Amino acid sequence: MEKMFKRTLLGAAVASIAMAGSATAASLTDNVDLYGQAAVSVWYGVDVPEGSDNDLNIENESRIGLRGTQEFKNFDPAIIWQIESGNVGDDGSDGKLGARDTFIGMQFDAGKFRFGRLTTPAYDIVDWPYTNPGLGNVFDWNTDIAGGAHIDRTGDHFRWDSKNYNGFTYALSTGAGTKDVGNMFYSAAVHYTTGGLTLHAGYQDEGEAAVDKKDADKNSLAKAEIGERSFYILGAEYNFGNGFHITAAVKEMQSKYSGKRELALVDVSKQEQRAYSVTAQYDTAEWQYKLGYAMTNDLKTTGGAINDDDTGDTAVTARVLYKLDPSAVIYADIRSYDMGRDTYEDKSDKAADRTNFGIGVEYYF
Repeated sequence: MEKMFKRTLLGAAVASIAMAGSATAASLTDNVDLYGQAAVSVWYGVDVPEGSDNDLNIENESRIGLRGTQEFKNFDPAIIWQIESGNVGDDGSDGKLGARDTFIGMQFDAGKFRFGRLTTPAYDIVDWPYTNPGLGNVFDWNTDIAGGAHIDRTGDHFRWDSKNYNGFTYALSTGAGTKDVGNMFYSAAVHYTTGGLTLHAGYQDEGEAAVDKKDADKNSLAKAEIGERSFYILGAEYNFGNGFHITAAVKEMQSKYSGKRELALVDVSKQEQRAYSVTAQYDTAEWQYKLGYAMTNDLKTTGGAINDDDTGDTAVTARVLYKLDPSAVIYADIRSYDMGRDTYEDKSDKAADRTNFGIGVEYYF
């Protein structure tokens, strides 16, 4: 009897703890949101280089995430957090949880502070609205600079986003740079909206990193012991209030080289390249029509013997989109790319010239 009595008391204690834990867990998940998108498109090459296939390709940009805000009794400010998967991709390998913005932070009256895996403030301007629809192949990650274009999303990252001060906002971030050099990057962006006009400006300095540009077979084409990469972007958009909306931006990319330089970068001290983006769209209650144009000018190299003539690239895109409801769309795109000469292999980059037609469906939740 005594043993049974003790077991009963123990069971009651465990049950009470479990119930309390469940209640606490429930209260901590009241402010958790499940969000994401189901987004799949099908693409066909209607105009491709001679000898290439008119390949049919399915692009799966579906992803999912969790985010929340939690206020604690014994701690102020509120804690904010997010865990987001990457896009599914062709074989699902990119869809791992945490591949996109995944962070924890704090919400203050003056703004929010986050740390973890995040996009940089200056890159956010590049990404939206200036790469849509389908302009990223030229305006975003594309460049002939041996050091590459810029960091977009990275871990080891601290970021501050201000509140809105009568139309003015700003964001600052810093974090660890590349894996091979113990450096820091710095990124900043400012935005101002008045009426239908919005202005954007961003700057990013990525410190020092070794440069080793390779071809498709992993053979080195250009090497530098130290490369200092940076870019700035200026952009504007205007909403006319009658369905018309236009955007324009310019991005200036630069890399400076020092230390030992080999192959194509022998005696090269600096490379620069500029990119432009212009879009125009018209919206009705159910339809959207959008045109996009992006280009890079020829690479400009200081020192060395690189032939950087005819290295500019161009993208022309168009979209017709139908709004199934506020959270779902179906669209048809045509995207044409004319890529310049390959700087380092000194040959025409016609293999990348193509015109693609695609249809897609996107549902947001």
